[in-house]
Amino acid sequence: MIDPRGLFADMAEDDDDPFFLEPPDFAGALARLRAGERLRPGQMRHLSYARPSDIPAWMAYWNDLDAARRRELVTQLVDQAESDLHAGFGLLLEPLMDDDDPEVRAQAIDGLWERQDEAFARRLTQVLGDDPDDAVRARAAFALGAFMLQAEEDDGWTPAMETSLQALMDVAADESLASELRRQALAAAAHSGRSALSAWIESFLAADDSLLRAGGLRAAGHAMDRSFSREILEHMDLPDPLLRHEAAAAAGDLALAEAVPNLSNLAEFDLELEVRMMAVHALGGIGSKSAVRALKRVQSRLDPEEDEDLDEAVEDALATAELMGDLSVMAADLHDADDEDEADDEALDEAIDDDADFDDLDDDVER
Repeated sequence: MIDPRGLFADMAEDDDDPFFLEPPDFAGALARLRAGERLRPGQMRHLSYARPSDIPAWMAYWNDLDAARRRELVTQLVDQAESDLHAGFGLLLEPLMDDDDPEVRAQAIDGLWERQDEAFARRLTQVLGDDPDDAVRARAAFALGAFMLQAEEDDGWTPAMETSLQALMDVAADESLASELRRQALAAAAHSGRSALSAWIESFLAADDSLLRAGGLRAAGHAMDRSFSREILEHMDLPDPLLRHEAAAAAGDLALAEAVPNLSNLAEFDLELEVRMMAVHALGGIGSKSAVRALKRVQSRLDPEEDEDLDEAVEDALATAELMGDLSVMAADLHDADDEDEADDEALDEAIDDDADFDDLDDDVER
């Protein structure tokens, strides 16, 4: 983390300025909170300089708050951590995973998204199995997805990761549990790519429960399983916006070129902003020429002021598509180079064979 001490020391702090304009001061920020102040973002950032020795004071303050203020403050911490690159409140959020309020516990899990150590994975696995609130367990399942993806990408299937994966699979398979919890568990476990999950994905996609079907769609994308392409395309035309959203996400994960017309339609005309945003993101991930044309068509019909978020999403998607195109060119160049190397090797082998034939002929003449 950048230490901003001394930066802009002669400037006054501003409501809209996201940067520190005074030396970091955890104790001072906590004192302001105790006095009942609502801290501005620049003031709130001082809390990110907490040390382990500050936690007792933090928890003493926290335990004096009523439920409404706790929810307000934890939301503020999580939101700022997501938007402010120089603010991290993990040390303050971790003890809140034991709060009496399930909403606070769930928010604390969300705010700890940067934690990647196995100790945290074990903690999340414990929450997944033991927390009395289904929504908190679902957040834990979602958070474990990042660990499953990392383990699969790095071949890091340690005993702790295997335990977490089995816990997710057990939850997904338990038909007595809430649908939201099961769908998050399946989607997280699917990052592992285990073949045993294919049957569960198929089962979820065939369910009457839309939450389970949404989980099946997201899991198909996470598992990189193109055998479910037809189901993904079909769900883009359904009335339920959650299913359209998750189908778009899966199409992007799988880079389904055949989904471009459907995604283009969603990006331009869907009534739900979140669905349009996901369709735009998926088009960027596909990155084909037709996907780029679709993105530019969407962009041409936007009002940059009224559709600011969507316009920004299209810009990001176009940048992603350009990157995907560059990677495709690089891959093609490498393939061509491999072909040339193979041709050179074959020519060399032929030359060696010819030399061997001449040597054999000379031997015959000598004999």
